[in-house]
Amino acid sequence: MKRVLKPLSLLLTLCLLLCSVTLPVFASVDTNNDPMGSDSETEVVQEEQQTAPEIIVCANMGDWRELPENSIDAIRAAQAAYVSVNVQLSKDNVPMLLTDKTLDRMCVDKDGKTVHGSVADFTAKELQAMFLRNCAGGSNQLPTQIAVSKLEDAVSTILDKVLVVDVTVKQLKAVLSAVNKDTLRPRILLRVSGKPADAIDILAQEDTVPNTVLKYDGNVIFRVNSLIKKAAKSGLHTIQLGTKNHHGVIFYPSVTRRAQKQKLSLMFSMTDGYSGRRQDNLVGWDDVISRGYSLIETDDAEGLSAYVSRCEQARLALQQQIRSVSHYADGSYPKDLKYAYTKAVQQAKALCGSVASESQFAEASTNLTNACRALDQAGSTSTAASLFHLSAGRIITVVLCFAAVLAAQIFFFKRRKTGKTQA
Repeated sequence: MKRVLKPLSLLLTLCLLLCSVTLPVFASVDTNNDPMGSDSETEVVQEEQQTAPEIIVCANMGDWRELPENSIDAIRAAQAAYVSVNVQLSKDNVPMLLTDKTLDRMCVDKDGKTVHGSVADFTAKELQAMFLRNCAGGSNQLPTQIAVSKLEDAVSTILDKVLVVDVTVKQLKAVLSAVNKDTLRPRILLRVSGKPADAIDILAQEDTVPNTVLKYDGNVIFRVNSLIKKAAKSGLHTIQLGTKNHHGVIFYPSVTRRAQKQKLSLMFSMTDGYSGRRQDNLVGWDDVISRGYSLIETDDAEGLSAYVSRCEQARLALQQQIRSVSHYADGSYPKDLKYAYTKAVQQAKALCGSVASESQFAEASTNLTNACRALDQAGSTSTAASLFHLSAGRIITVVLCFAAVLAAQIFFFKRRKTGKTQA
């Protein structure tokens, strides 16, 4: 009996092993019914030709490297669809395009002499009689013939750009009084600093308001979540988040997902000191955009615009790659390889329908290429090699087979021992 039991046990083990490694190989994978195909990370599949969210370039204070900052000329020259500007209120409560509360750095009189004093000490007419120093001002910059302008004049004369107007809660009513008009409203995006609740209260008093950005700079997660909730509840479309912390909460994927769920766009400034120590260059832009921020304020609008164009080219190339490998979906391959291919396609399609950086498109393309290469190799290998292709499921099956054989051995051993004892 003992001599017969060992060969039978070995034969049973070999049969179970053979079944465990061969059956999945010849099974055709139906990704529509495969439960792995609906993995939570890849369940959102976008159509290839859908319109993806746009990455918007916002030039900080216009082309201030060549022309006076915050001037109409600098705004016109900026190579961006959006331009951020600063305002200060005159003595008669008119919003003027000036960064500082004082005039010393930027303004000169008609004789080219520096003007001293506070913006609030001069009327709008008096301020419009002053001229701006070039670029970022200061005593080392020569005066120009470009005069100080009212915000309303800039909005009404520059028709091809959207102005992101930086205002405080205290300035908000005066700014609304100047630009909250049917002809001007579409070309304004108010970026409000201060308590969001106070800004919302002021905006609620108006029948119609320009698009508004609520802003938070800090590193407290519940305040970020509160801002997202308040903005969505108030019908706003954009929020700006900033931090000085390199690993701040505003970079958490959960924050981006929460904002996207509320259909909010995320704005990020590379220029105001709350950029999470990201530099205003290619590396910084790629990092910020990869985290879901789609409206980027920069001092290098030309460079960022070129980078955004490369992102769009990478998106189109990835869409073409997805189409070119679609024939793999109808083939019969090892289940784990087919799953890896399906997941790579789904993630690539989802990326094409979202805000994404150049590096993300490159990674998705590489993953898809590797998945297709694995399918090619599986299709060209010998049947014997494909039979013993390991996967997590097969390893588990083998372990269970050995456990079953071991249990059978123990059972028969105890049975023989009991029989001998009774004899």
